Amino acid sequence: MTMDDPSQHRLDAPASAAQGSRSRLAGLRAGAKAPFCGLSFLIRNPRLWPLALVPMAVASAIFLGGSCLSVLWLPRWIESVTGPGDAWYQVAGVAVLQFAAALSGVLLSVLLAVALAQPLSGPALERLVRAMQEQIGATQRPQVPWWRDMGRSSLGAAVGLAVTVPLLTVLFLVDLTIPLGWVIAFPLKLIVTGMFITWDLMDYPFSVRGWRIGIRARWIRSHLGSAFGFGLSLAVIFLIPGMQLLLLPVGAVGATWLLHQIDPT
Repeated sequence: MTMDDPSQHRLDAPASAAQGSRSRLAGLRAGAKAPFCGLSFLIRNPRLWPLALVPMAVASAIFLGGSCLSVLWLPRWIESVTGPGDAWYQVAGVAVLQFAAALSGVLLSVLLAVALAQPLSGPALERLVRAMQEQIGATQRPQVPWWRDMGRSSLGAAVGLAVTVPLLTVLFLVDLTIPLGWVIAFPLKLIVTGMFITWDLMDYPFSVRGWRIGIRARWIRSHLGSAFGFGLSLAVIFLIPGMQLLLLPVGAVGATWLLHQIDPT
Protein backbone atom coordinates (compact mmCIF):
# COMPACT_ATOMS: atom_id res chain seq x y z
CA MET A 1 0.00 0.00 0.00
CA THR A 2 1.40 3.39 -0.97
CA MET A 3 1.78 5.83 1.87
CA ASP A 4 0.81 9.43 1.13
CA ASP A 5 2.48 12.45 2.66
CA PRO A 6 0.35 13.16 5.75
CA SER A 7 0.87 16.87 5.30
CA GLN A 8 -1.13 16.75 2.07
CA HIS A 9 -4.36 15.33 3.56
CA ARG A 10 -7.29 17.51 4.53
CA LEU A 11 -10.91 16.53 4.99
CA ASP A 12 -13.53 18.42 3.05
CA ALA A 13 -15.88 18.54 6.04
CA PRO A 14 -15.90 21.63 8.33
CA ALA A 15 -12.74 22.02 10.38
CA SER A 16 -14.44 22.23 13.74
CA ALA A 17 -17.72 21.45 15.43
CA ALA A 18 -18.48 25.19 15.59
CA GLN A 19 -18.57 25.33 11.78
CA GLY A 20 -20.93 22.38 11.41
CA SER A 21 -21.27 18.70 12.24
CA ARG A 22 -19.01 16.19 10.54
CA SER A 23 -20.63 13.06 9.19
CA ARG A 24 -19.87 9.94 11.19
CA LEU A 25 -18.71 8.14 8.07
CA ALA A 26 -16.19 10.85 7.19
CA GLY A 27 -14.99 10.90 10.79
CA LEU A 28 -14.66 7.11 10.83
CA ARG A 29 -12.57 7.19 7.65
CA ALA A 30 -10.35 9.95 9.04
CA GLY A 31 -9.81 8.06 12.29
CA ALA A 32 -9.01 4.82 10.48
CA LYS A 33 -6.53 6.60 8.19
CA ALA A 34 -4.72 8.48 10.96
CA PRO A 35 -2.43 5.61 12.14
CA PHE A 36 -1.26 5.03 8.56
CA CYS A 37 -0.50 8.74 8.18
CA GLY A 38 1.52 8.49 11.39
CA LEU A 39 3.39 5.47 10.05
CA SER A 40 4.10 7.27 6.77
CA PHE A 41 5.45 10.28 8.64
CA LEU A 42 7.87 8.19 10.70
CA ILE A 43 9.07 6.24 7.67
CA ARG A 44 9.81 9.50 5.84
CA ASN A 45 11.81 10.93 8.75
CA PRO A 46 14.69 8.62 9.77
CA ARG A 47 16.04 11.30 12.11
CA LEU A 48 13.06 10.58 14.39
CA TRP A 49 13.64 6.83 14.60
CA PRO A 50 15.79 7.02 17.77
CA LEU A 51 12.95 8.88 19.52
CA ALA A 52 10.45 6.26 18.31
CA LEU A 53 12.61 3.50 19.81
CA VAL A 54 12.18 4.85 23.36
CA PRO A 55 8.43 4.16 23.80
CA MET A 56 8.79 1.00 21.70
CA ALA A 57 11.35 -0.42 24.14
CA VAL A 58 9.36 0.50 27.26
CA ALA A 59 6.04 -0.75 25.91
CA SER A 60 7.60 -3.93 24.54
CA ALA A 61 9.04 -4.89 27.91
CA ILE A 62 5.69 -4.40 29.65
CA PHE A 63 3.70 -6.10 26.91
CA LEU A 64 5.97 -9.12 26.59
CA GLY A 65 6.06 -9.65 30.34
CA GLY A 66 2.28 -9.46 30.66
CA SER A 67 1.65 -11.59 27.58
CA CYS A 68 4.01 -14.35 28.70
CA LEU A 69 2.33 -14.42 32.09
CA SER A 70 -1.11 -14.56 30.44
CA VAL A 71 -0.21 -17.37 28.04
CA LEU A 72 1.68 -19.49 30.58
CA TRP A 73 -0.43 -19.02 33.71
CA LEU A 74 -4.04 -18.23 32.77
CA PRO A 75 -4.73 -21.49 30.85
CA ARG A 76 -3.46 -23.49 33.83
CA TRP A 77 -5.65 -21.47 36.17
CA ILE A 78 -8.71 -22.11 33.99
CA GLU A 79 -8.03 -25.85 34.03
CA SER A 80 -7.60 -25.81 37.82
CA VAL A 81 -11.04 -24.17 38.15
CA THR A 82 -12.98 -26.20 35.59
CA GLY A 83 -11.00 -29.44 35.53
CA PRO A 84 -9.72 -31.00 32.28
CA GLY A 85 -13.12 -32.51 31.38
CA ASP A 86 -14.01 -36.08 30.44
CA ALA A 87 -16.18 -35.94 27.31
CA TRP A 88 -14.81 -34.46 24.10
CA TYR A 89 -17.14 -31.45 24.29
CA GLN A 90 -15.96 -30.73 27.84
CA VAL A 91 -12.34 -30.86 26.74
CA ALA A 92 -13.17 -28.57 23.80
CA GLY A 93 -15.02 -26.16 26.09
CA VAL A 94 -12.08 -25.94 28.47
CA ALA A 95 -9.74 -25.32 25.52
CA VAL A 96 -11.96 -22.46 24.29
CA LEU A 97 -12.03 -20.93 27.77
CA GLN A 98 -8.25 -21.22 28.03
CA PHE A 99 -7.83 -19.47 24.70
CA ALA A 100 -10.29 -16.72 25.67
CA ALA A 101 -8.53 -16.20 29.01
CA ALA A 102 -5.10 -15.98 27.38
CA LEU A 103 -6.43 -13.54 24.79
CA SER A 104 -8.00 -11.40 27.51
CA GLY A 105 -4.68 -11.32 29.34
CA VAL A 106 -2.86 -10.27 26.19
CA LEU A 107 -5.35 -7.44 25.61
CA LEU A 108 -4.92 -6.33 29.20
CA SER A 109 -1.16 -6.38 28.66
CA VAL A 110 -1.70 -4.02 25.73
CA LEU A 111 -3.59 -1.61 27.96
CA LEU A 112 -0.94 -1.70 30.67
CA ALA A 113 1.87 -1.30 28.13
CA VAL A 114 0.24 1.75 26.57
CA ALA A 115 -0.80 3.27 29.92
CA LEU A 116 2.56 2.83 31.67
CA ALA A 117 4.86 3.47 28.73
CA GLN A 118 3.08 6.73 28.00
CA PRO A 119 4.28 8.74 31.03
CA LEU A 120 7.62 6.88 31.16
CA SER A 121 8.50 7.90 27.59
CA GLY A 122 6.57 11.18 27.55
CA PRO A 123 9.44 13.52 26.56
CA ALA A 124 10.35 11.42 23.51
CA LEU A 125 6.73 11.15 22.39
CA GLU A 126 6.16 14.87 22.85
CA ARG A 127 9.09 15.60 20.55
CA LEU A 128 7.55 13.29 17.94
CA VAL A 129 4.23 15.09 18.30
CA ARG A 130 5.85 18.50 17.88
CA ALA A 131 7.75 17.27 14.82
CA MET A 132 4.46 16.16 13.26
CA GLN A 133 2.87 19.51 14.13
CA GLU A 134 5.70 21.28 12.36
CA GLN A 135 5.23 19.03 9.32
CA ILE A 136 1.49 19.72 8.98
CA GLY A 137 1.72 23.39 9.88
CA ALA A 138 -0.04 23.18 13.25
CA THR A 139 0.37 25.97 15.79
CA GLN A 140 3.37 25.35 18.01
CA ARG A 141 2.41 25.92 21.64
CA PRO A 142 4.63 26.62 24.67
CA GLN A 143 6.17 23.52 26.19
CA VAL A 144 4.32 22.23 29.27
CA PRO A 145 6.48 21.52 32.37
CA TRP A 146 7.32 17.83 32.47
CA TRP A 147 5.84 17.29 35.93
CA ARG A 148 2.50 18.81 34.90
CA ASP A 149 2.47 16.83 31.65
CA MET A 150 3.25 13.59 33.49
CA GLY A 151 0.53 14.33 36.03
CA ARG A 152 -2.08 14.85 33.31
CA SER A 153 -0.91 11.74 31.45
CA SER A 154 -1.05 9.61 34.59
CA LEU A 155 -4.51 10.92 35.50
CA GLY A 156 -5.76 10.30 31.97
CA ALA A 157 -4.39 6.76 31.99
CA ALA A 158 -5.96 6.10 35.41
CA VAL A 159 -9.36 7.32 34.19
CA GLY A 160 -9.10 5.16 31.09
CA LEU A 161 -8.13 2.07 33.04
CA ALA A 162 -10.86 2.68 35.62
CA VAL A 163 -13.44 2.44 32.83
CA THR A 164 -11.79 -0.18 30.62
CA VAL A 165 -10.63 -2.82 33.10
CA PRO A 166 -14.13 -3.43 34.58
CA LEU A 167 -15.57 -3.72 31.06
CA LEU A 168 -12.94 -6.26 30.05
CA THR A 169 -13.55 -8.13 33.31
CA VAL A 170 -17.26 -8.40 32.51
CA LEU A 171 -16.47 -9.63 29.00
CA PHE A 172 -14.05 -12.18 30.43
CA LEU A 173 -16.82 -13.44 32.72
CA VAL A 174 -19.04 -13.74 29.64
CA ASP A 175 -16.33 -15.92 28.09
CA LEU A 176 -16.15 -17.98 31.24
CA THR A 177 -19.83 -18.52 31.99
CA ILE A 178 -21.86 -18.29 28.76
CA PRO A 179 -21.56 -20.99 26.07
CA LEU A 180 -20.16 -19.45 22.88
CA GLY A 181 -20.03 -16.13 24.72
CA TRP A 182 -16.65 -15.44 23.13
CA VAL A 183 -18.39 -14.92 19.77
CA ILE A 184 -19.87 -11.72 21.18
CA ALA A 185 -17.17 -10.92 23.71
CA PHE A 186 -14.19 -11.00 21.31
CA PRO A 187 -15.30 -8.14 18.99
CA LEU A 188 -16.46 -6.17 22.03
CA LYS A 189 -13.02 -6.61 23.60
CA LEU A 190 -11.45 -5.20 20.43
CA ILE A 191 -13.79 -2.22 20.54
CA VAL A 192 -13.17 -1.54 24.25
CA THR A 193 -9.41 -1.94 23.81
CA GLY A 194 -9.43 0.29 20.73
CA MET A 195 -11.32 3.07 22.52
CA PHE A 196 -8.90 2.93 25.46
CA ILE A 197 -5.95 3.14 23.06
CA THR A 198 -7.59 6.15 21.40
CA TRP A 199 -8.12 7.87 24.74
CA ASP A 200 -4.56 7.18 25.83
CA LEU A 201 -2.75 8.09 22.61
CA MET A 202 -4.76 11.27 22.04
CA ASP A 203 -3.19 12.39 25.33
CA TYR A 204 -0.07 13.56 23.50
CA PRO A 205 -1.63 16.18 21.21
CA PHE A 206 -4.11 17.02 23.97
CA SER A 207 -1.24 17.66 26.41
CA VAL A 208 0.60 19.84 23.93
CA ARG A 209 -2.54 21.99 23.76
CA GLY A 210 -2.82 22.00 27.56
CA TRP A 211 -6.30 20.44 27.61
CA ARG A 212 -7.70 19.20 30.90
CA ILE A 213 -9.39 15.80 31.34
CA GLY A 214 -12.90 17.24 31.00
CA ILE A 215 -12.09 18.97 27.70
CA ARG A 216 -10.54 15.76 26.37
CA ALA A 217 -13.60 13.72 27.29
CA ARG A 218 -15.91 16.22 25.58
CA TRP A 219 -13.78 16.13 22.43
CA ILE A 220 -13.90 12.32 22.30
CA ARG A 221 -17.67 12.38 22.82
CA SER A 222 -18.18 15.05 20.13
CA HIS A 223 -16.04 13.16 17.60
CA LEU A 224 -16.91 9.61 18.54
CA GLY A 225 -16.80 8.37 14.94
CA SER A 226 -13.22 9.57 14.47
CA ALA A 227 -12.18 8.21 17.86
CA PHE A 228 -13.76 4.84 17.12
CA GLY A 229 -12.15 4.60 13.68
CA PHE A 230 -8.75 5.51 15.11
CA GLY A 231 -8.93 2.96 17.91
CA LEU A 232 -10.34 0.20 15.72
CA SER A 233 -7.65 0.72 13.11
CA LEU A 234 -4.92 0.54 15.77
CA ALA A 235 -6.51 -2.54 17.33
CA VAL A 236 -6.48 -4.30 13.95
CA ILE A 237 -2.91 -3.19 13.21
CA PHE A 238 -1.92 -4.58 16.59
CA LEU A 239 -2.96 -8.07 15.45
CA ILE A 240 -0.30 -7.96 12.70
CA PRO A 241 2.89 -9.64 13.97
CA GLY A 242 5.63 -7.13 14.70
CA MET A 243 3.40 -4.06 14.46
CA GLN A 244 2.89 -4.03 18.24
CA LEU A 245 6.27 -2.32 18.61
CA LEU A 246 5.08 0.66 16.56
CA LEU A 247 1.84 1.20 18.49
CA LEU A 248 2.92 4.13 20.66
CA PRO A 249 4.99 6.26 18.25
CA VAL A 250 2.68 5.64 15.27
CA GLY A 251 -0.40 6.21 17.41
CA ALA A 252 0.88 9.42 18.99
CA VAL A 253 1.86 10.92 15.64
CA GLY A 254 -1.33 9.70 13.99
CA ALA A 255 -3.41 11.20 16.81
CA THR A 256 -1.68 14.54 16.20
CA TRP A 257 -2.60 14.37 12.53
CA LEU A 258 -6.20 13.46 13.34
CA LEU A 259 -6.67 16.28 15.87
CA HIS A 260 -5.31 18.80 13.38
CA GLN A 261 -7.72 17.64 10.67
CA ILE A 262 -10.70 18.14 12.96
CA ASP A 263 -9.55 21.17 14.93
CA PRO A 264 -6.58 22.95 13.30
CA THR A 265 -6.68 25.91 15.69
